[in-house]
Amino acid sequence: MSENQEIIGYIKKAFELKEQKCYKQAVELFYKALTIEPDNFELLLQVGELYYLLNNTERAVQYPEQILAQDNENIPALKLTAKIYAKEDKWLSVNEVTENIYEIDPSEENLAELIRIKGKVDLLEDLEPYRDKISDSAKCLSILANEYFNKNNYDKAQELLSKAELLNPDDENFALLRVKILFNQNDLVGAKEVFNNLDKNSENPEILNFRGLFDMEECNFLEAVKNFSKAINKDKNNPIYYYNLGNAYFLNGWMKEAQSAYQKAIFLAPNNYDYRYSLAYLYFRNGNFEKTKKEVDVILENDGCHKHAKVLKALLLLNNKDYLGAEKILLACVGDETDDFVLSSLAKVEVEIGKFDSAEKHLKFVIEQHPDNLSYQIELAEIYIREKKYQDAIDVVNSVIVESPNYVDAYVSGAKAAYMSNDFELTKDYAQKVLSVDINCAQGYYYLAMVRKQEDDTEEAVECMRRAITYDVNNPKFYAQMALLYKSLGDNKTAFEYAKEAESIDSSEEYRILYREFALMNRK
Repeated sequence: MSENQEIIGYIKKAFELKEQKCYKQAVELFYKALTIEPDNFELLLQVGELYYLLNNTERAVQYPEQILAQDNENIPALKLTAKIYAKEDKWLSVNEVTENIYEIDPSEENLAELIRIKGKVDLLEDLEPYRDKISDSAKCLSILANEYFNKNNYDKAQELLSKAELLNPDDENFALLRVKILFNQNDLVGAKEVFNNLDKNSENPEILNFRGLFDMEECNFLEAVKNFSKAINKDKNNPIYYYNLGNAYFLNGWMKEAQSAYQKAIFLAPNNYDYRYSLAYLYFRNGNFEKTKKEVDVILENDGCHKHAKVLKALLLLNNKDYLGAEKILLACVGDETDDFVLSSLAKVEVEIGKFDSAEKHLKFVIEQHPDNLSYQIELAEIYIREKKYQDAIDVVNSVIVESPNYVDAYVSGAKAAYMSNDFELTKDYAQKVLSVDINCAQGYYYLAMVRKQEDDTEEAVECMRRAITYDVNNPKFYAQMALLYKSLGDNKTAFEYAKEAESIDSSEEYRILYREFALMNRK
């Protein structure tokens, strides 16, 4: 067999192994070929590429370097070097190599790549010498527009995109970028108008993603889930699609699925701390404070300025009754720009330390900014309840119910305000209405139980409280009230069991006292 035939055999088999992802075996065969032709640039490139695929960048870079030592303008070797540096996050080195590539071959493709890298290293101003070349290329103009979009400079992005559209008005990708810009400027009407001109049957994952985003804006969360899932099927490595899917699941109340989607987004983009924050917030909403703290700590260790992670940290302190610590963090987060999450969280803390006027002021400001957000109005009702302004709370609740007759939290707050004002008929009315909306509402059964207790119908009160516990097994207040009900029935043993359960869920002073009281009673 001639050397030529032998080397062809090695190369053919090596490419087959590379296709099968057997990279180490492929390297061995390319080495054998190199023993015959040690200066073969293509073979050296293949070995470098294989070490790159094996994540051995230190070895990988040696092979294009061998080529460049003999031919410093070898474009494939320079491109492989840039790719290796990128894997090592050496972006300034990537920038230098990419500039070199364009100087050797000033093609549109290489200019486009140079623009992307300049955006990556925040050196877009270095593109001034290439301005005329960029202005002649619709592709380069759109890529530059996208880089400015990524830097949140939407006006500059719009300007560049308009120039690109003049050169090539039929490019669907330009319209998509226009949608992204308008969407991020909160011009939803304009974004949807442009979006509606795109192919409605397109399977482009970006288009599917935007369908999902518009579904979310219209509260069509199930449709949003479908469209984000389709986008993922087309592009399984795009973290934003998993993140958006997680948001759709979250807003639809599917917490387990939302958690899984957020975790996949984090796996694909571990340095995106907004994704990790959303997972932390999900844990917080589910009452898993230990996991919340773990995620918040990771975020703040790496991005100490992440405002909403700081707010979550404050809310964790609030949950642990460290009110002054929570207030300190939130006041530092207020700043010059208003932030609904900061102000509404601050209001919660201020209520706990008796700063009711300030709490009302902050929450009313948030409501003025978002009059359609009914949850903020219910938070205001809860502040009124804490202030014993029960009629004010009921007035807010009733206005919310007029806007949204199926708003469960409104009826619950109404029942609480009515009960604390000793209006038991109104309490019963709110409780029965909330159960007509949601038969599984634990708070509805709780307030019915409390009304039955006031009516001296203790057996019916026990039955209602049992249902409340069935639908919320981790609420210590329910167990404590059940203990008191059994005490009134003379069943101290059962009362003790419920008091013990309340104390095991929440070991605060209130439940410890109750537990000790019933423990003493059962020792007599």
